[in-house]
Amino acid sequence: MKSMIVLVLPALALPALPAWGWDIRYNVVPLESQRAPWVAFTRATDISDSGWVTGWSYNGPQAPSGVYLTPFLYHPTTGMADLGSYAGLPASGHGVNDAGQISGTAQANDDRDIAFRYTPGVGYESLGSLPGSSAAAGARINARGQVAGINEFPDGRWLGFRYTDGVGLQDLGHLGGNDTTAIGINDSGWVAGSSTFPDGGSHAFLWKDGVGMIDLGVGIGTALNNLGVVGGRSYDGQPMIFREGQAPVTVAGPPGMYYVSDINDQNVLVGGITFNNGIMRAYLATEADGVVLLNDLIPPDSGWDLIYGLGINNHGQIVGEGYRQGYGAMAYRLDPVPPPTLRIELQGTNVVISWAPHWSRPVLEAAEVMEPTAWRAVPGGDTSPVVLPARDAARFFRLNSQPTYPPRLSLQPAGPHLVVSWTPVEPGYVLESSPSLSAPVWTPVPGGTNSPVTVPNAAASGFFRLRK
Repeated sequence: MKSMIVLVLPALALPALPAWGWDIRYNVVPLESQRAPWVAFTRATDISDSGWVTGWSYNGPQAPSGVYLTPFLYHPTTGMADLGSYAGLPASGHGVNDAGQISGTAQANDDRDIAFRYTPGVGYESLGSLPGSSAAAGARINARGQVAGINEFPDGRWLGFRYTDGVGLQDLGHLGGNDTTAIGINDSGWVAGSSTFPDGGSHAFLWKDGVGMIDLGVGIGTALNNLGVVGGRSYDGQPMIFREGQAPVTVAGPPGMYYVSDINDQNVLVGGITFNNGIMRAYLATEADGVVLLNDLIPPDSGWDLIYGLGINNHGQIVGEGYRQGYGAMAYRLDPVPPPTLRIELQGTNVVISWAPHWSRPVLEAAEVMEPTAWRAVPGGDTSPVVLPARDAARFFRLNSQPTYPPRLSLQPAGPHLVVSWTPVEPGYVLESSPSLSAPVWTPVPGGTNSPVTVPNAAASGFFRLRK
């Protein structure tokens, strides 16, 4: 993923950089200011763009509700509110929208699941179940209050559903077998999940009104964004992204078993990974950058160990469950750290360009005109500050998290030698030379994997190129 901070003199624009690299990119916010004596631990499962968070608390015997599991609803302006039991039954919140409505599942005394929706000022509402089913579990909820979920039947079959006010539960059908799980739902009412086949395999699907179930390919769908992009995993537990009409994409990451919990409209996945040694960690991932552990993006002295990443909104805020020293497992929210900002000062005959915080990836670039191909890396522009003669300063500057152009070659005589250099210095490039372009024979230049390269003038006749 490419993103940048742009300084256009005299105006300043600062789009947010993504959380890549190994810098502090998030601050950790505990969602409990003071844990009640009867709360054993909490888990946050979803966050809306307006800041509502839901999840559940695991309670001790002294809990006011008298049950061991209750949903909560959190907002920065009001804090965490325990919603109590569902008709005296344990329950958990799974999804939340911008109105503070939550979707979830309660557990009856006979272990049957009951899908519900909670609305502030209204309370709990049962969503019912499909004819003949014995249980229903609620998953995510959209802006219209529609809920995706799963019905279980006495014979062990599962069928995905969508609940809509005035309509009730709709059976979403299946692709080829008997079982369907519906988990993700977006604001258009589209639903994502998985459908099994007679051979036991599973395909991710996207369900649309008037279209029905669309096969997205082999895998397990578990999350959906408003663009219709589905997040999920492969059979062997690798994170995947599914798009209608395209082959599924596997996201690169370290070996382990992944669960994908959510995807936002920037196609950023969050979830949890269980490594081969049994250790669990929260992560985020994109197609471009692969998997990044959330513990590597928070202050090292925070005292947090993040186990699950369960929800992400379009502002990049993430919620889940982690361990905090002295508290045990508790719900958290990650807030993105503001990106670096540029500062330009005239000092005598020089221009001093600096930025903070000093993230490791951004490189200072300059251009004379605002054209995509006009940007060039500033020498020494990977470390703040940069000092340039005022007469040489360009009109436009920006910080770029990744170069948007290939390296540029430069040749400079140095006595009996020729110095070949290039900028930016990106890994994977090899300097090659050929005596002719009419019938070129390109051969690697000794030492040509790092800039600069010094070659004798006698060996420098001909042509040079960089190849990746």
